This record gives sequence, C-alpha cells and structure tokens, in this order.
Amino acid sequence: MKVLKRTSSKDTSKLLFTSIIVLFTVSLFSSQIIAQNCNSELKVLKNRNARSVAENDGTQFTFQLINNATSAQTYTIRTEMSNKVFKVKGKVPKRLGPNQNLTRTVLKNRAQIQYITVPAGATVTFQVQVTVPPNTPVNHWGGIDVTATSDMCPNNNISTLLRLYVSDASAE
Repeated sequence: MKVLKRTSSKDTSKLLFTSIIVLFTVSLFSSQIIAQNCNSELKVLKNRNARSVAENDGTQFTFQLINNATSAQTYTIRTEMSNKVFKVKGKVPKRLGPNQNLTRTVLKNRAQIQYITVPAGATVTFQVQVTVPPNTPVNHWGGIDVTATSDMCPNNNISTLLRLYVSDASAE
C-alpha cells in the first residue's frame, strides 16, 4: 500500500515564492529585450537642421539612422509639413500657410526610397531633398517633420524637425 505524504504549508510557501521569483525574472528579461530592440536614433548630419531654399534651387539634408538594437530593423521614413512652433533668433518667424507645401523626397544612393534596413549596431545615411514649388511665398519659414518608424517598434517613432527659410531667388 502506498502512503501519500501531505505537503506542509512551509513547502507550499517555498513553491509559491520560487514561482514568483521565476516569473519576475522572466518578465524583467523580456522587457529588457524589447527595450533594446527599440533603441534607435535619427540625427541630421552635423546638426544642420535649418537651411535657406529658393524656388529655383533646392536643398538637401543628410541624416544618420542609428540602430542600437541587437537585431536588424527596417524603418519606414516619412516626411510631412510640420505645424510645430519654433523660434529663429528668439522670435517666432512668419510661417508658410497650412496649404503651402514644400516638396520632399527621401533618397539613399540617389534613389528614392520609403524604407531603410539597418543592421544591428550600425548606422545608415540617407538624404531628404527639399524643393520649393512655384508661387510659394518668399521670406517665410516652413517646418518639415522627418520620422523613422521601426517595423519592430511601431509605437516608438523617432523624428527630427527641419526648418527652411524660403528666400527670394530674384534678390540673390
């Protein structure tokens, strides 16, 4: 005949405590992995995020997209006119109106792109080219948000604001 041994409350407490410690350790490790996979940076080369641009002459900004994560990531690059407030020499400048857009093109190796894959721990360079459409008001500022979104971290956008002064090409 087999005798069943009764577990004591002390044994049950040890088992419960061990289970809680294991669960806590696993969740902590998982959150660190997720955080590492979302660690990216978007920088304008030499911090030159303000430029002058005229109707007949565009300008180009060079960006560095840095993937500090432990695996390769593919990013979607978006550009859109910004309504963020910014100052020039301590004052809010005259801005382009909401229906006045600057033309934006994202380039890598002179080819137009929308997606960039960056290996783990690597940096990839790309450009945003900006041109001024005809009849755009001169002596006004425009803002452009450049945003990179990783396919692994869709809620973790990284962005940079570009500031452009639309100058009068006939006055130059």
